[in-house]
Amino acid sequence: MKADSERIFKQAIEQVQPGYFEWTADQKETYGWKISNEDYFQIKQYLLECLFGIVVKNNEGLDDATRELSPDEWRQLNEIMLPLVGIGDDCLFLNELLRKPLQSYPTLHDYAYENHQFQEKANRSDDPEYSPQPYLGMLWHAWARLKVNKEFSYATLCTSAEYITEALQESCQKQLSSMIPSSYVEGPRHMQKTDDGHFVWDMVLEADGREGQLDWLRTEVFFHLRDLQITLGEEFNRQASCETYILDATSFDGETRKEFVFSDIEALKVVSFSHFVDSCTAIKANAQRLLSRLEAEKQAMDVFLQDKYDYIMENYDPSMNN
Repeated sequence: MKADSERIFKQAIEQVQPGYFEWTADQKETYGWKISNEDYFQIKQYLLECLFGIVVKNNEGLDDATRELSPDEWRQLNEIMLPLVGIGDDCLFLNELLRKPLQSYPTLHDYAYENHQFQEKANRSDDPEYSPQPYLGMLWHAWARLKVNKEFSYATLCTSAEYITEALQESCQKQLSSMIPSSYVEGPRHMQKTDDGHFVWDMVLEADGREGQLDWLRTEVFFHLRDLQITLGEEFNRQASCETYILDATSFDGETRKEFVFSDIEALKVVSFSHFVDSCTAIKANAQRLLSRLEAEKQAMDVFLQDKYDYIMENYDPSMNN
């Protein structure tokens, strides 16, 4: 943070916790995890006024004001708040729903495994016939904020298997748009108010009469990518190369971020949240192997998609939708 931002941050904290800057690192991290709604509101209230001249009186006003912030303003606010909510050497903040403090997970593996166990239990509870899924170390593209070389950065965390299948999904969406152009239009009941005060969301797919074929093709792609992610995850975990790839990426809205891609479970076992960048750097590898595999999978996906498209166009029966 620049000196002026550091001063504003210090003032915001000291108005609710005067002794904060005398605390140990552990005490600060515990406060950041357990921070009361009242303290959090007052800190954000102060920052909004100092940074952007926005005055809010209550939580509702705070929510309304933050919804109107530009991406640049959000970035400025997130950066100045990071030392409060982040942990460890890099002020790492995981923008995910956590069941316990991030610092209580020694490694990424501990975090990923607990999440997997929790989800499996929930799935079994919802569906007694649910088929258990293997633990592959998936991080599900967790969103994070942190300091990289002392500079604020957004980031995503994922495995190689997730990185490849996510890229394939984006590529497939573009190809599907070319194969069967489509759009969503407002249906007859869109935004009509219901008796209980809610609004109906009625957006209808239009694809020039080929809606059924498009739906079928999308379904084929979904299940193929789901199975491919498991296959890749199992393969990479057998290889156990224990590598991290750090890539630069840009979101759809132009926001830059870092992508931390972990080759397998063994890599997750040696990366610590508290010393995140250093432990990633210790096993950092050239990403060319990852990118080469992605290119090979893209070529295979092109063949799969074209084959499925040809088959569906030839065999689609409109009565299937009845």
